[in-house]
Amino acid sequence: MPLKLIVGPPNSGRAGLLLDSLATRLGESPVLVVPTLDDAYRFEQDLHNRAQAPVLGASITVFRGLFVEVARACGAEHASPLSEAQRLWAVRAAIRRARPRRLGRSAARPGFAIALAELIDDVGGAGLDALSVAGNATAAADGHLSEIARLHAAYAETAAELGRCDEHAIAREATAALRRDPARWGARPVFVYGFDDLSVAQLELVAALAEAAEVTATVTYEDRAALSARASLRQELVDRGGEIIESTTSGEFTRSPALRHLERSFLEPEAGAVEPDDGLVWLEAAGERGQAEQIGQEIVALLDQGVEPDRIAVALRDLDRYGLLYRSVLGAVGIPLAIEARIPLGATATGRCLLALLQARFGTRTAEDVLAFARTPGRMAPGDADWLERSIRRQRLRSAQEVVDAAAASGKRLHGFDALDEAQRPAELLRAAARLAKRIAEYPLLRQAAEPDPERRLELRAGAIAAEALAELAEVGRGQDAASEAIAALEQLRVPLSEGPPDGRVRVTSPYRVRAAFVSHLFVASLQEGEFPRPDRGEPLLSDEQRASLGLAGRVDPAAEERYLFYVCLSRPTERLYLCWRGADEEGVALAPSPFLDDVRELLAPAAGADADAEDPVIERLVRRRSLASGAVPPRPRLAERAAAAATRAAALPIGLSVPAVREHFAGRSLYSASQLEQFRECSYRWFVGHELRPEPLELDREALDAGGLIHAVLERLYAEPPGGDPRPRPQSLEAWRQRATELIAELAPEYRLGGEDPASRAAVSRTELQLRLFLEREAADGSAVEPRPELLEASFGHEGDERSALTIGDFELRGKIDRVDVDGGGRWGILRDYKTSREIQPGAKLEEAGKLQLQLYASALRRLWEIEPLGSVYEPLAAKDSRRARGVLREPEPGELLDAGRYVRTDVLPADEFDAKLAGAEQLATELVGRIRGGDIRRDPLGDECPRYCTFAPICRRERARPDPEEDPEELE
Repeated sequence: MPLKLIVGPPNSGRAGLLLDSLATRLGESPVLVVPTLDDAYRFEQDLHNRAQAPVLGASITVFRGLFVEVARACGAEHASPLSEAQRLWAVRAAIRRARPRRLGRSAARPGFAIALAELIDDVGGAGLDALSVAGNATAAADGHLSEIARLHAAYAETAAELGRCDEHAIAREATAALRRDPARWGARPVFVYGFDDLSVAQLELVAALAEAAEVTATVTYEDRAALSARASLRQELVDRGGEIIESTTSGEFTRSPALRHLERSFLEPEAGAVEPDDGLVWLEAAGERGQAEQIGQEIVALLDQGVEPDRIAVALRDLDRYGLLYRSVLGAVGIPLAIEARIPLGATATGRCLLALLQARFGTRTAEDVLAFARTPGRMAPGDADWLERSIRRQRLRSAQEVVDAAAASGKRLHGFDALDEAQRPAELLRAAARLAKRIAEYPLLRQAAEPDPERRLELRAGAIAAEALAELAEVGRGQDAASEAIAALEQLRVPLSEGPPDGRVRVTSPYRVRAAFVSHLFVASLQEGEFPRPDRGEPLLSDEQRASLGLAGRVDPAAEERYLFYVCLSRPTERLYLCWRGADEEGVALAPSPFLDDVRELLAPAAGADADAEDPVIERLVRRRSLASGAVPPRPRLAERAAAAATRAAALPIGLSVPAVREHFAGRSLYSASQLEQFRECSYRWFVGHELRPEPLELDREALDAGGLIHAVLERLYAEPPGGDPRPRPQSLEAWRQRATELIAELAPEYRLGGEDPASRAAVSRTELQLRLFLEREAADGSAVEPRPELLEASFGHEGDERSALTIGDFELRGKIDRVDVDGGGRWGILRDYKTSREIQPGAKLEEAGKLQLQLYASALRRLWEIEPLGSVYEPLAAKDSRRARGVLREPEPGELLDAGRYVRTDVLPADEFDAKLAGAEQLATELVGRIRGGDIRRDPLGDECPRYCTFAPICRRERARPDPEEDPEELE
């Protein structure tokens, strides 16, 4: 029987000729072979539309189905085929079995099993089995190839022991059986359409079928540079007896002269240039999301003009990378989508939850694994999950068991976390995990009759795919480490973003899938240098020479392949082609466009009368630009109304408290702290949110807070129990003080969750030791005539149980705690010291400017509550990088000099009347601030009209501000 070939470029009528021929053979049970199941659905529709009636008698399948059909017809016996999950399990088992040496380090990496599976697939597609590979490797005398052959043999042995085989074994058996008895096929005609290349196994089957029946195949080829990558298929079929019965040429597939010219002239050296027309548009955007939004704008306009959604397509060279982005951007404005991308299972909530559970129980066993599980809907109440995250961050929980124990101790339940604990055997564990996968995905729909939305359908697909893979592993898994196998299998699973035929939906697809599509408008996105054309990444396991030694065909020239794929995009749209690229990234950094755009530009000429002053009249006419500042895709009318209402609400600024009960609450408040008033002065809105609403941050800078607490505790103990009885260190006793400080740090660090094996905690302890050592050196060198008193360490007033009452200022009271007071021998004069572990402290002249009141108010408290006249009130800089001299406000003492002038800055020392005025001014400012608090006067009023860089309440107050500086830290908490 003849092998008939219909050869021609895209859009040359080959599909029509093939279908016409098939329609005349319906009574002979013909078989049509197409690349994908979506193509099968489309051809079913085409046959129905041609006949205007149901079409009976024909089978439409893909090559995998054809091999099975031939094997069944010819009586070829074969084992049950391995599923994809089982096949990867067999590959991993083969790696363990073969114990590779040369490839040992590579084999330990997660991607090695995938690369080996792809190589085994190449070998099977070339019609080779394990014996052939071993023989070729031996003949090549190449140790690397010998190890590859051992891995392949181990894979074949593993599959045989399971009583399974892969699809390539079925292909070999089917082809061999057909050659032994061609008559068993029954002379059913076979039609092959839509393939630009075929594997050796597929070519062998086509040739064998041609000996039993009439076979007609279409071949995409014409003697042009753009189609050079497809020359080999035509020659392979001719070498196997193919006869070219029809050579077609490009038809009038479009009304656009520019598109016809591009399709015919791309990469042709003698091609001329034509004026661009409405059939060609160039889109330039800034940023990946910006480009998706720009394409979305154009699609919305096309839909509004009446273009059918399934006549629009977006081609992405890296479809899996951008699929989620386009789903989010285009789906948000109601564009019906068929996103033909596949995302990792772990990118879905169901996949993350299942993997987190397996990792927490059997894998990495980290606290983050438990948290990822808890964050999945239905696994833990949202408030409890927030509590769990806070506990992990603040208590520095590291292991999964620590988190589980903490949750149990607090009565928090992790639903389903123990679902795998009862499994006794590996297969039971895998089946239990499969049931759990479906339960996780289905839980949000429990007892609901509503149709799942796209997000939930994606989760249901993820759950079904994971459950199916785990159930398949349970059929073959024989090792004891079932959990590790499950984790490895799930990490390799991919979930399709869309399912079902693309009818009625805009396709977001790859250039390979768009080859057989019928579209009127095509967007070719991400035409960037390094993306399309894609750079040659090579093959991970074999060089071209080693491939040839094993009997594998050489790889297609990557550059020729990229040229062909771009040509495919040029040839598909019948109305308009959109070539899209990013002129800049999200930060405004310029990006290089694809060189294919230069190739297209060379085929275009300026229109008559074009602007002579334009840098490039063609570009000026074609390009539609979208900058970083451009708005998002315009939503549909209802969404527009909602967005406008939301914007109005968002623009409303806080102007004060208005609820009577709340105003009464604040009006009746009489007790305040200095730090509270400072925070209100810094920004009343930030104070209100932080001090009154008290949002619970999930994570604090725990090491810094704990280190501050530790250093205060050590200094209090050190001065309360001074080494040798001397109230402060002297040069002769400095070493004893240092040693005692080190002992106290070691003793108290565990109370502040510092030290141990954690690197950050150990570093915090080391910093504390250094800060104390430097501070004690300054203390020992101080020649002041004042000394600390134990009863004035952490001197507290106004709190319950304090000896000193609150300080009355006007009609309110102040409470606080003074770190330390040093007094003279007569107990008349004293200086207040406030330990600061922040890197910067304020000089006395800038206290009011920076909103600082604590030093001044505490000095008033010392005078009125302890009847000690303040010499000054200063910050002691424990963590300063530059000058470590104390800063604050000091007065000229009476009588004589009591302080060592070398420890302070002269500009901070004031005459007595100015010093007293500064204290009085602080009390007056505090009174005004208390009045504002009592009156509910809450505004977005940051000090100096500039938000603190460390403020994290931007999403609440919505005030424009600069990006936070990660190097700047807030003042330590009181």
